[in-house]
Amino acid sequence: MIETGPAQPDDLGDILRIEQDGDASWSKAAFEDALVDGEWFLVARENRRPIGFAIGRFDGFDVELLKLSVSVVNRNRGVATALLLELLNMSKQKGAGVCHLEVDARNESAISLYRGLKFGLTGLRKAYYRTSDGFSDALLMAKDLK
Repeated sequence: MIETGPAQPDDLGDILRIEQDGDASWSKAAFEDALVDGEWFLVARENRRPIGFAIGRFDGFDVELLKLSVSVVNRNRGVATALLLELLNMSKQKGAGVCHLEVDARNESAISLYRGLKFGLTGLRKAYYRTSDGFSDALLMAKDLK
């Protein structure tokens, strides 16, 4: 059974391994800062072991999804959906009006997840992500929480 809850310092090793499965854009120090800086740092666990994580930031009005990642072997099992739904629920409880995010325009599975949860396209950042073959656009998406 998959459970979601707050990240703990002991989760960092598993979180860093999951990050290596993905885009590996965050450093260990960035994750350590997220644990103490008040960002919302959620972990999905199976058998008490982290298999995915989500990090959001609430500014008192809106929430921004900063990072969402699931280990390769646990993808397509609803883990990302569970994490995002938990973050959205926390956001609503705190009175957030909108959830914002950005996603690589080539990340079809993430875009499908966000569209399925009723996120709409709000903008585009051309050539935003550096890739091995040049640059990729970022899609800006948002969901009204009211």
